[in-house]
Amino acid sequence: MNSTYMAYRIVLLYLVLSLSCAIVFAQTTGRITGQLYDLDSNKPLSGVLVKIQKTNQVASSDRNGKFVFTGIPGGDYLLECICHTYPRILTRIVLPAGADTTVTIRMAQNNAALDVFEIGGIQVEADRDLMPRDYAATTRISSGEVENLQASSLGDVLEMIPGLEKSNRLGLDKAIHANVRGSASDHLGTFGTKIILDETPFSNNANMQMSAGGTITTSAGSGIDLRLIPADNIESVEIIRGVPSAKYGDLTSGIIKVKTKSGVSSPRLKVKSNPNTTEANFGTGFKVGINTLNINLNYGFSERELRKDGDEFHRINATLIAKRPFLDGKFPLNWKLFATRLLDEEKPTDIRRTSAYNRGYTINTDLWGDHTPNNIEKYRGNIYFHYSRKNTFRSRLVEADPRAYIGELRMIGDEVNLGGRLEANRKLIFASAVHELMAGVEVQYDNNFGEGMIIDSTKNYYAQDSPKRSYSFDDVPGMTQVALYAEDKYTGKLWKEFTMVLGVRYDLYKPKKINFSGLWDASDFIESQHGSFVSPRIGWMLYLTSSTQLRGGYGTSAKIPSMDYIFKPRESDLHKLQYYSYDQSNFDLKGYLIKELKLGIDQKLFNWASLSIEGYLSWRNDEPRQQSYPFFYEVNPDTFWVPTYSIYENIGWKDQQGFEATFATRSYKGVSLKINGTYRYTLTGKSTLSYTSNPDPIDTDGDGVTDSRDPAWRDIKDSWTKKWIVDYQLEYRARQLGLWMQFIAQQIPVYQTKSNNPYEKGIFANYLNDYPNNWVFNFRLSKSLWWDSEVSLYVNNFLDDRGIYEVPWMRQYYPETNSWGRKVYSSRNNPVFWGFEFSTRFDFSQKPKKR
Repeated sequence: MNSTYMAYRIVLLYLVLSLSCAIVFAQTTGRITGQLYDLDSNKPLSGVLVKIQKTNQVASSDRNGKFVFTGIPGGDYLLECICHTYPRILTRIVLPAGADTTVTIRMAQNNAALDVFEIGGIQVEADRDLMPRDYAATTRISSGEVENLQASSLGDVLEMIPGLEKSNRLGLDKAIHANVRGSASDHLGTFGTKIILDETPFSNNANMQMSAGGTITTSAGSGIDLRLIPADNIESVEIIRGVPSAKYGDLTSGIIKVKTKSGVSSPRLKVKSNPNTTEANFGTGFKVGINTLNINLNYGFSERELRKDGDEFHRINATLIAKRPFLDGKFPLNWKLFATRLLDEEKPTDIRRTSAYNRGYTINTDLWGDHTPNNIEKYRGNIYFHYSRKNTFRSRLVEADPRAYIGELRMIGDEVNLGGRLEANRKLIFASAVHELMAGVEVQYDNNFGEGMIIDSTKNYYAQDSPKRSYSFDDVPGMTQVALYAEDKYTGKLWKEFTMVLGVRYDLYKPKKINFSGLWDASDFIESQHGSFVSPRIGWMLYLTSSTQLRGGYGTSAKIPSMDYIFKPRESDLHKLQYYSYDQSNFDLKGYLIKELKLGIDQKLFNWASLSIEGYLSWRNDEPRQQSYPFFYEVNPDTFWVPTYSIYENIGWKDQQGFEATFATRSYKGVSLKINGTYRYTLTGKSTLSYTSNPDPIDTDGDGVTDSRDPAWRDIKDSWTKKWIVDYQLEYRARQLGLWMQFIAQQIPVYQTKSNNPYEKGIFANYLNDYPNNWVFNFRLSKSLWWDSEVSLYVNNFLDDRGIYEVPWMRQYYPETNSWGRKVYSSRNNPVFWGFEFSTRFDFSQKPKKR
């Protein structure tokens, strides 16, 4: 009895002491509650990770933007808010002992969003974030910057990508292809640059449109012709250089993500003109019940050659976007209809009687949306169907014996791209680290149908003895891509706070069957006709201080080959009165890989400027390159003086190294400065020997008589390019004046190319092409006129410096007289080029505002 009574007293004493401690602790701890909003839209932000620095306390905002911390001792704290679409911000909180504190935090897409103003519909943003937010090198371009540039298409927007030359004319007079780290002449580089429009990829994999020379060019085997996408309907552009998140595949050179305008907006009319392009655009957005509709209409006209009649380009585009919220706003669904009509005409007014047209059109329909059931889960998906009609014609005067004729060439067919993506995202808090998990599957199908290439054999466009014959698109098999990916992005603290991204992607290019032996040997688990590729990716950011961060990464990515490389029609040729037929297709052509390693540092300088430096190495392996073979290769591989044919094989490679440095300042009294320096060294070559059917004669014994020839199969080695580009931008913005001015200069102090070919002969064999220093100066101005109206002006190369230089490697040399011909000169810059724009909004619900 005594022992029971004693145990009862001990338990009672324990409970009293515990309750007393809890009461005392509760009196010294408090609670922090808060709510997060987007600064521009004033909408609550859900899923934002909020962390109390120097503690393990982490919370996540709910669908109303609210978060709460309990049991927090009194003191001085810093709340850190982390959201992948916003810069990291810190908010100081003073919590009295035993009290509660409430805080409201507004997050902005840029730190100076309060300084955003409009010039007649052009949104002028002030300073951007001084520190990059992603481990990948990323450039973000706003709609205001696009409009101030007076871009006519997405291709013109490339002018604002650091490290790309700015000597091109703006407008629609020529096809524009993107290569975010290199030259537009690198077709595999442009083909490997992925274009994403409103979460949906633009694919050029199935494009087999003919290209027969002349002013009307096509994009088969290269990147998308960016003239298809009007610039006036662009909300923002994001350029990611190198290997990005595991979410993205089928690329080697980077990504250009485009978001079109959506939401309620006043009707706006815009017209612009320059010496070769005239354009008009009308756009508006309005509510219909709970639905939001956006309409944009665009027409552009260009004369490529002003001295030639009938050399014209027309673009007609219409875009309709409908948005409807479902499930109490948790599931907004978007549907878009995008249609572009191209009328590219060339009349037979030249001496060759060349006539051509490209009268195709594109109709795309996309459906996409995000479902957010709670603040830690999100599900994303899209479905798309893209259709392109190919209708191309070309004719010219063909000189033949005994008389000439007009040769004709036609291509008619249908190209389709369809696919979709399903993705799941989830946030977890584990061991004081915040994990953002992502997993998804992606499917895409590309194919061609229709008549294909049509050649009249009696009046062959390529000449009467041409080996080319007609073929049907129905003979070309389609391509299917399947991809699985997963990624974990987590933020935590070891020595310092850090963000780590670990991802993997599995790309299957035309999968055929499962190979179970791939589980234990080096073969592919899923065999695919064009290859199966596992692409690991890792990225990290280490926050050393609030002013210093390190970032880096390593990853691989794969690209499916173009159908234009895979299928080349069979040709027949006459040789010694006998016809020979040879197949140029390679239906087992594989995809190719890029690997990239990068390291960067970002430093904020006294909160008024920043310096970012990133270095990278990349390797592109097993690229599709054409390999030539002679007739009778199987019998005699060293055959001379016979026709050749070529097929695409995985024999190319390309190595690149470089660095990018950016110095940027905040705006001081409206003035800001940005300087970007880019260095690239590119080495490219083939992994096999190259064939020539006409090797040069040589003198083997030195008696002055040519008694032999160079080998027909030879190692051409490689070629390299070295280039430095420096961009300068001085900007002035004045809200009170409704003024935005930009002075832009580009310097190319070093540009060198060299081909290392041991069989080159002559004084310029393996010559180093060294171009002189070159400058270009551009100017842009936007000014408000009256209520909701503005005018813009730009002048490119306003000093009219053509960049004339001597080209010594093109000068003729006469060895018999030891003399030189006339000097040869060339130019690197277009002449002075200008344009203007006028726009006005029709906002009948408001009265005119005074500035």
